[in-house]
Amino acid sequence: MESWDVACVFQAQEVYQRYSKYWCRGQYDATCEKIVETKGEEKEERSGRVSIRDHADNLTFIVTMENLTADDAGSYWCRIQTVWLLDVWSHDPSFHVNVFVSTGSLSLTGPSSVTGTLGGSLCVQCWYKEVYQRYSKYWCRGQYDATCEKIVETKGEEKEERSGRVSIRDHADNLTFIVTMENLTADDAGSYWCRIQTVWLLDVWSHDPSFHVNVFVSTGSLSLTGPSSVTGTLGGSLCVQCWYKEVYQRYNKYWCRGQYDATCEKIVETKGEEKEERSGRVSIRDHADHLTFIVTMENLTADDAGSYWCRIQTVWLLDVWSYDPSFHVNVFVSTAPSKTTGRTTCQAVPAAFPGLNTNQNLSMEEPLTCCSGSLLSSVHFLLLVFLKLPLFLTLIGAVLWVNRPPRGCGGIKPKEDNPQCSAPFPGRPCPGT
Repeated sequence: MESWDVACVFQAQEVYQRYSKYWCRGQYDATCEKIVETKGEEKEERSGRVSIRDHADNLTFIVTMENLTADDAGSYWCRIQTVWLLDVWSHDPSFHVNVFVSTGSLSLTGPSSVTGTLGGSLCVQCWYKEVYQRYSKYWCRGQYDATCEKIVETKGEEKEERSGRVSIRDHADNLTFIVTMENLTADDAGSYWCRIQTVWLLDVWSHDPSFHVNVFVSTGSLSLTGPSSVTGTLGGSLCVQCWYKEVYQRYNKYWCRGQYDATCEKIVETKGEEKEERSGRVSIRDHADHLTFIVTMENLTADDAGSYWCRIQTVWLLDVWSYDPSFHVNVFVSTAPSKTTGRTTCQAVPAAFPGLNTNQNLSMEEPLTCCSGSLLSSVHFLLLVFLKLPLFLTLIGAVLWVNRPPRGCGGIKPKEDNPQCSAPFPGRPCPGT
């Protein structure tokens, strides 16, 4: 039983902000059968397994279909109610959506969509059940999973396999595999699948576990880049690192949430200084010397999953006409914690980022504060074993030596009425003996 979301956007059409929106099914928009409708308020409306919610501030509404069945596949429409009489003469704004239902598998899951920018890279992370730990995994492209064209495949080992600009690597200990697509072009956008090879013959009769991923490629902004997606676990933390060109070194940077960059809601912002700024569970810090800023989200909840943006404030008025450089980041929150607790995945500096000075000192001691835990802990362990422990034992020995009981000549403890003598020369007896 799976759920599916579709977001319909009426951006730059604020005239429809207060109108009712609805979801209908049919071959044509004018004759489609209404399923669920908003009531002009920002609250969820439900009809059976389908719900709708208007997010007027973001000029978007979202339809959710739950417990999908094969019969749910078909032709649907996002529509806006602009006339009182809904009939064949209605001119309600509409947008066509084809819904497909795959046999799929709850044995394999991942992000429903990822977004990258032209010339950039993106990562797709898919999780699987332990029973598939030693099977080969692969990435394929096509409208349907059973007939998709295989692009790259693991060989059952934890090493990277590559096919052109696409690579895959299985992390069996974490029950996850990661696909990376580099040097993105507009043609890379489309329908892809994470799959697990469970039969020797891959054809239309294959029952390989699969999960559908839509890949989008935006024109974006090469002035700012970062990870296309990041994943954290419930109750845990995650960090997002974005890089920018040197021209933006002294500008404020911020983190916002929303379907689109121009209308996203700002969460936290730097103040032009290299110090941490915080808003609730989210913090941001600019590392201007390294042309990067880091956003940290703590105590993650399921509601934290969604569409976010790294942005740079270049104009005083932030509105739909703002041209702040931006980079889209999908945040995912997993219910299953990783087996390797305490380990944080760090994003590497892009190999060919246009704003990076190759002569720059890329010391990771300060900028990657959210990713330095394992290194610092190992250094501390070495110091403990080879420096602190011997020093502590030496101090204990010195204290015991100083506080040893007094002894007389020849090692005999002096009596109360016989004061301790002091031999004038070492090795000679005391006077009078």
